[in-house]
Amino acid sequence: LKPNAPADVRGEFQPIASSAPGVMVSEHLPQMAKVMHKVAVVRSVNHQNRLHDSASTEMLTGRQSPQGDREEFAPIPQFYPCVGATCSYLWRERGLDVPHAALPFLFHNVVDVPCQGGGFLGSAFDPLQIAVDVEKRAYRAGSLVPPDGRTFASVDDRRRLLSVLERELIANNAAERQWRSFYDKAYSLLGSETLRRALDLSAESQATRDRYGFKPAEAVNGDTSQSAMAEGRAMRGQHLLVARRLVEAGVPFVNVFDFRVSKARTGTRTPTTFSITSTT
Repeated sequence: LKPNAPADVRGEFQPIASSAPGVMVSEHLPQMAKVMHKVAVVRSVNHQNRLHDSASTEMLTGRQSPQGDREEFAPIPQFYPCVGATCSYLWRERGLDVPHAALPFLFHNVVDVPCQGGGFLGSAFDPLQIAVDVEKRAYRAGSLVPPDGRTFASVDDRRRLLSVLERELIANNAAERQWRSFYDKAYSLLGSETLRRALDLSAESQATRDRYGFKPAEAVNGDTSQSAMAEGRAMRGQHLLVARRLVEAGVPFVNVFDFRVSKARTGTRTPTTFSITSTT
């Protein structure tokens, strides 16, 4: 909040006292203020970058961008894995269906910022990407949706047939065995009722959903289109509810991406990331 900084630096929100002596929080976090005595505030996290892409890369991977402090204007491969991908790698023997999920969109500046996936660990450690339909106030992961015109039963029939046809090929080919492991992972997600239920917010009471909040998408520099980022702002409270449900369903690491729009700075968009991690 920087409450003692000049007006053009500290922002438009006011600080309020919390349950932790000497710790102030935003006026928009009254419930958080009540439990701050239970929260560990880490003040040592910082970086020296001036630009969003390089700053995001360092904050989400723990490493400075190999390209230095700059914005990217064309897609480039990600090198360092994000924190969630690193955790997925360290947890790879635990047999987790989904060790890392991210919502509601890929963090995008000019291009998708290369700090959100597995990097040199490989795409096997990318997060399960979850999207939001703001009009229906609903969430979906592409991995959980059968191909058009197919039912889960028909997909299962095709999988059994493929297993028979590939049995000999896979037994004698290491590359095919690795490919098959990705296929099996995708299939397990496709049939995951646990994940499907976690994304179904209709299971929550209306009072709970209202408490997490919903607001119409705000205009950004006059643009009221239902872009991914506009949807993200409208559903930001619901994103956190979904993240909580994912953790309860056994997903130990969830990233929630958001954009804060500063009205005092002519619609400046500031990227924000919430990481919800289970210690189980």
